[in-house]
Amino acid sequence: MPTPRIVDQLDEEDRLWLDELLRANNFTRFQDIADAFNERMDAKGLELRITKSSVYRYGKKFEEQIDWMKQTAEMAKLLHQHYSDDEGEVSGALINLANDKLFRLVLTENLDPKTLSTLSRAIADISRAAVVQKKHAIKVRSDQLEKVAAETAATARKEGLSEAAVNTIVTRILGVNDAGSERNDG
Repeated sequence: MPTPRIVDQLDEEDRLWLDELLRANNFTRFQDIADAFNERMDAKGLELRITKSSVYRYGKKFEEQIDWMKQTAEMAKLLHQHYSDDEGEVSGALINLANDKLFRLVLTENLDPKTLSTLSRAIADISRAAVVQKKHAIKVRSDQLEKVAAETAATARKEGLSEAAVNTIVTRILGVNDAGSERNDG
């Protein structure tokens, strides 16, 4: 089993401190960051040391994650601006984005068993959310079609169409054939 990275051995406070230092230095000045990190560990009486190369590798991955989150947020904003979310279109897109990111993490990172287990549960949760979202979209679409069919039927009757003609129109709107099963016209 490979030796864990120094960053993976840090407590949350020190990792957040390193993350903030990387952001404050605009993901540059890796030697200065490594020196500051090593001084901090000395002051704490810890023997952890980090190199410029390690800071660079960690910083690049961290920067990529931040960029991905910014892109995801921008995509979500654009989706909300351009689509109504009655059928869960935005939710479905966000579920797909999150699922994609988790799969990439599982495939590209050297994950410990606990993290892998946590990510696997997250992927399963997202998959369940996707099923719920799709069922919701089907229900919303069905409700919309029923409303349109009822309004059309009322107008058709008011205009004097026969009940047979009204029924034909309603079944076409709802996508149901004469046998009562749904059509699939694509």
